[in-house]
This record gives sequence, C-alpha cells and structure tokens, in this order.
Amino acid sequence: MKRLFLLFFLLSCFAFGQENRRIDSLFTALSHAKVDTSKVNLLNSVANEFLEVDNEKCKKYAFQAVALAKQLNFTLGEADAYSILGKNFHGEYNQENAILYYNKAIAICIKFNDKKRLGTLYYRLANIYNDTNDYASALENYFNATKIYEELKINDRLGVVLNQISSIYRGLGDYEKSKEYLDRSTKILSDLNDEFLLMYNYINYAQLYERTDNTEKVAYYATKTYELASKFNNKNSMAVSLFALGMVHKKKGQYEEALKEINKAINIFEELSNFMGMASAYNELGVCYLKLYEQTNTKNYLTLAKNNFEASNKIYLESNLIDGLPDNYLSISKISEMEHNYKSALDNYQLYSKYKDSILSESTKETIKNLEDKRSIEIRDKEIAINKLTIMAKEKQQFFLIAGISFFAILGGMLFYQNRTRRKNNKRLRLLNQELDESNKVKARFFGILNHDLRSPVANLIHFLHLKKENPELLSEENKTRLEQKTITAAENLLISMEDILLWSKGQMDNFKPNFKGIEINELFNDLSKHFGSEENVEIRFENPQKMSVHTDENYLKTIMRNLTGNAIKALTATENPQIVWKAKEENGKVQLSIADNGPGSSDEKFRALYDDSEVVGIKTGLGLHLIRDLAKAINCEIDLFSQVGKGTTIILKFS
Repeated sequence: MKRLFLLFFLLSCFAFGQENRRIDSLFTALSHAKVDTSKVNLLNSVANEFLEVDNEKCKKYAFQAVALAKQLNFTLGEADAYSILGKNFHGEYNQENAILYYNKAIAICIKFNDKKRLGTLYYRLANIYNDTNDYASALENYFNATKIYEELKINDRLGVVLNQISSIYRGLGDYEKSKEYLDRSTKILSDLNDEFLLMYNYINYAQLYERTDNTEKVAYYATKTYELASKFNNKNSMAVSLFALGMVHKKKGQYEEALKEINKAINIFEELSNFMGMASAYNELGVCYLKLYEQTNTKNYLTLAKNNFEASNKIYLESNLIDGLPDNYLSISKISEMEHNYKSALDNYQLYSKYKDSILSESTKETIKNLEDKRSIEIRDKEIAINKLTIMAKEKQQFFLIAGISFFAILGGMLFYQNRTRRKNNKRLRLLNQELDESNKVKARFFGILNHDLRSPVANLIHFLHLKKENPELLSEENKTRLEQKTITAAENLLISMEDILLWSKGQMDNFKPNFKGIEINELFNDLSKHFGSEENVEIRFENPQKMSVHTDENYLKTIMRNLTGNAIKALTATENPQIVWKAKEENGKVQLSIADNGPGSSDEKFRALYDDSEVVGIKTGLGLHLIRDLAKAINCEIDLFSQVGKGTTIILKFS
C-alpha cells in the first residue's frame, strides 16, 4: 500500500511539473513570437492553460488574443479566443457573458462554415441553457450540434448530445421521446465500446424507468452504473446510482433499506457539493419518513419527514433552483394539516401552487414541441422541397390569422423579456450585496493583522524608552548596551514586518484572496527566528529534518505562525526554562506544522475561538485566535489543539 501511495505521489508531482513546464515553454515561445497569427494561437494556448487554474489570467490572455486577431484580421483565432472566454465565464457562473461570447464565436464560424468548431460551440451553449432551465433554447442548440456531428460522423460526441436531449425530454415527461434518443445514443456508444460514456446512459435509463415505475429495470441499470462508476472512481455517478437503488426500495415499500441507500448518496453529494443531488435526496428522505409515519403512527417519523422537506427547500432556494419546490411545499402542507396547523398548511399549499405554475408554462411546452417537429421534418424530409400552394379564397383569412398569432407572439415576447430583465437585476443586486459584505470582512481582517503583528513590538520599544527616560539609574552600562542592541534588533524586525504587511495589503486591495505557491518551510522558520530574535528569555527551536515545503499563501501562513508564537511566549511568562518547539513533518499525505510549549497549559474552552465561528470577539477571547481561525480557513488549513494543565500546549496546522 505504501509503495502504491508513493507511486501515486511521484506521478502527481511529475504531472504537476509537466504542467508547469508546459506553461513555461508557452511563455518562452510567446516572448520570442513574431506579431502574426502564430502569436494569436500562442495567446489562446496560454489562456486555455489557465482556464481551470486562474480565471483572471485566462481572461487577460484571451482578450489579448482577441485584440491581436482583430489587428491581423485573423477571425478564426478571434473565434477561438471568444470560445475560451465563453467557457471561462461559464465556469464563473456568469451565464450572460458566457452566452455573449459563445454567440460571437458562433457568428464567425457560421461565416467561415467551420462545422467542427460550430458543433462544439452549439453543445456548450446548449449546456448553459440546460443549466438555467431554458429548455427550448437548450434543445435548439443540441439539435444544431446533432446535425453537425451526424454530418461529420463524430460519433462519440453525437452519443453525448443525444443523451442530453433524452434527459430534457425525460424531465418534461415525454418518456417515449426520451427513450428514443437514449436508445440511439446507446447504440452509437456501444459500437464504439466506450464504457465511460455508456455509464451516463445507464443511469439515464435508470432514471427513465423510475419515472415509468419499472423497478426491475431501474435496479438493473442502477447496478450497472454503480459497477462502471466504481471502476472509473466517478463519485457523482456512484451517488446517482445509489440514489436510484434507494428509489427502488421505496417503490417496493422497503423504506428502511431506502433510507440507507439514499443517505449513502447524500454523503457523496455533500462531498462533491452537488446541491441538486442533495436537494432531491433530502426530498426522498422526507417521503420515506412520511410513509413510515403512516405505517407506524410514530410522531418522530413525522418530524423527520418535515425536517428533510425543509432541508430540501433550503438548498433549492439558496441555489436558485425551483424544480423540486412544488413537491416539497405540498408535502409540508399535508404534514401541517396532520399537525392541525391549518394556517401553515394553507400557506405552504399556496407556495406549492405558485412554484408549480412557474416551472414550465404551456407556451414553453408548445415551443419545445415545435422544435422537435422541426427536427423530425429535417431528418425525414431532407431532400424534399416543400411547395407552397396559395389559395386565393383563403388569403384574407390567413392574413387575419397571422396577424393574431403575431400579436400574441409579440405580447409573449414582451412578458418574457420583462421577466428575464427582472431576474437579471435581482441577480446583480445579490452580487453587489455579497461584494459589500466581503469588503467589510476584508477591512476587519486587515486591522486585526495590523493589531497583532505591530502592536506588541511597538509596545516593547515604548517600555524601553520610558525606562531609559524615567529610571536611567536602574540600568548598568552592560544592561543599557544589551537593551539598546535588543531594541535596535526589535525595531529592525518591526520595520521588516511592516514592509511585509504593507506590501501584502497593496496586493490585496482589490481581492483579499490567498495566492497559493510552494514555500520552503525553512524560510518560514527563518522569518520567525528574525521576528522574535529579541526574545532572550524563551528558547525557540525549529525542527525540519526532511527540509519540507508546503503549498499555500506565504503571507497568510506567516501571520498565523507569528500570532501562535506570540501567544506561546505570553503563556510562558511564569514558566522556568521556557521552551517553544516548531516542527515540520508529513503524516497521511498531509504536511503538518506544529508548535509546542512547556507552559502551564489550559482547558479547551480558552481556545474556543480557534474552532467556533460563533465565539464573540472580546477582552477574554482576544482577536488573535479569531484571526488565526479565519486565515487558516481561507488557506484550507485544519487546526488541531492539545492542551493539558501543567504540561503545556500543542497546536497542529494540517495542509492538504
């Protein structure tokens, strides 16, 4: 097992190194590139490398590619840059900009009849509309991609698109069309023997047969999905298949078994932050508990059912998803009626009606039906020219009919535009509120850093100056010289700390976010040694025999380590032979930094601010522990505490 872990670690390091070398080589080529189309391609390659790593750098180089491509009239290079920007904004959940840049790229590719690029762009654009529940637009773009992939015979992508179309029709309740497209996709992928893509088809079959109450086929396809998902370590598909198996048990009335499978799925959904999966799973837990209450009349089951329905609603509302809200509100309304809380029952029933009417209007269903009819005609009658027969006697009737349809279409478009504008404005308002809240947190955090890293050294300097001024006779020449040297050293360290903090604050003026990079731990220990070099009463040792490094934000970690060391020094005031030991080691694949002192120790309650977000900042709790907790959370650092009265305190920082 250790050999396997070591091999995985070495391969990971190699892959990381390869990626860095690839970026470095691109930058090297970019610095020597001539101002021509090859430089546009290099800029796009650099932007693409940063796509999943650094959104701001990705946008920076993509916009540079756009500007240079326009200057050189290199329109396909410009289209590639727009495509990268669309994908980047989609990853940032900025769907409006993502749609804007994808459409710019599509317009260029249509002009040059670049079908391969068009297929990819239509597919990505359809995914955005699918994510935002605009099924009509999603289907239109999926059909465009399907037509291109059929023509170019790109069968693996064709299989994926047909699967997506099947999922939309399943969600709309058209199970016959859903199975038709799913069968076509499965046939194509089976011919390619692509087990990974077939895994998604199998779970789609399970969900389709679950809607049609065919529990045996649900169990069959869910089991096949779980086997392939385990083979490829695809956790999301594992969770979905477990959820489907839970639904099988629920259909059979085996509610205890259903609860076990669904809870397993929830654990994975939470690990992956799959909010839609979590919301659906909590809803089904509520259904199972409600059924158990109906069987046993145990009140606790009724409470659990209500709690799970409310948990599902909370996730739906926070994620701006409304698909599952009607069922939840209807179930809560029934539970309130059972509890004789008729006002709550009525309120929840009204919410059920409101969201049910909002999910999909009849006009949207009709639009989707027309799109499918259009696609069917294209497939069946590609080579048939449609002759328009004009009947003079019915011209006037047709005119009034078209005028009426046009009027209602314009009215519907205006209502749709008004509703979409309102949603956009609400979204912008929420983003502005979030930015204001983050700005206030940044100010509080920065003043906390200034307070802890600068106040203590300045206080020591002031104490020495007061002593020298008011009681000079207490100082011998030897002590005077020693304290002067100590004060000079402390002042120099203070200046270095101030420069670090001010430079850090300048870099964080726009975004107070960590900047992760590799740091040698010995450099961190050297910084601590200099910072606390004037402390003569406490022995501070540093142990790093393996010369380890850690991947994190240097300034965040320095601030945490300085505060922990300062707190330890204060705790050792009355301790004989005071000692502080910093150690670095690796355990279970995680880098660990620990600080231990031989001070008086204390109860865990004194350190409560390290792990409790609700602890109030005050004189007793201090700001230092809150600062350490917040900064550690920002750099994904876990904190463990071991303190025993009379034996000292040890604090461990764990990094992934």
